[in-house]
Amino acid sequence: MSLRLIEVVIPRKRADDIKTFFSSETVIDIWREEIYRDTVVFHILVPAEASQTIIDRLARKFRKEERFRIVILGVEGTLPAVEEAPPPAHKRKITRIKVSREELYDAINDAADFNYLFAGMVFLSTLIASFGFVQNNVPVIIGAMVIAPLLGPNIALALGTVLGDITLEKKALLSNLYGILIVLAVSVVFGALFTVDPHSEALTMRAHVNYSDLAIALASGIAGVLSFTTGAAASLIGVMVAISLLPPLVAAGMFLGAAHPFHALARIIHESPR
Repeated sequence: MSLRLIEVVIPRKRADDIKTFFSSETVIDIWREEIYRDTVVFHILVPAEASQTIIDRLARKFRKEERFRIVILGVEGTLPAVEEAPPPAHKRKITRIKVSREELYDAINDAADFNYLFAGMVFLSTLIASFGFVQNNVPVIIGAMVIAPLLGPNIALALGTVLGDITLEKKALLSNLYGILIVLAVSVVFGALFTVDPHSEALTMRAHVNYSDLAIALASGIAGVLSFTTGAAASLIGVMVAISLLPPLVAAGMFLGAAHPFHALARIIHESPR
């Protein structure tokens, strides 16, 4: 069972409001700890799929309090172990593991930051993809896909659009823009320094886009959303390879650097929006 530990800080005068706030069906355990400045903290152990409901209820009830705060922690393990009771036969359904909105937002917001790590990963993945194209080596190109530095800002852009969060959208757009500029700058220089074969299979296979590519992009996007919202980070590796955001931009930059503008233009128009 996936668990979350919710820590809620409230004024001591509101502590009694917690006693009848939760039902035994959703809360596994709860304990109280006294802290300074007339406040108390309650530690609430709950199943992951129940965390969002409890967080929303806490926020509605206590958000106007001056020192109110909620901290959400993932639980790696607990003793004694929590055993999940099987639901009645007439209520059985597929188990869902959910990530709260706050956890999801924090994770994706961090992934949209433009910093030295992001710039370095873009630079390195561009180099890897460029060498893969020069060698016509598909496994090397797949290695660049796995790094997938542009995935985070694009997921953040989608989340910001859904939530109507202009700040997150702007940050994601700027990170995307800076990332694209780094990819094009590095790949243009690479294309100018190395021989680029416009008939290379690794490059020409990215010259044509059809409806199946759009279907792949849609399915990959859905898989990425499921990976983030269920906490199944391991499945993101497959999403990174399937979406393949960076290699088309690298191909465009290399063609520009090698003085093949027609080939480069075709890839910029048809490939990069994916």
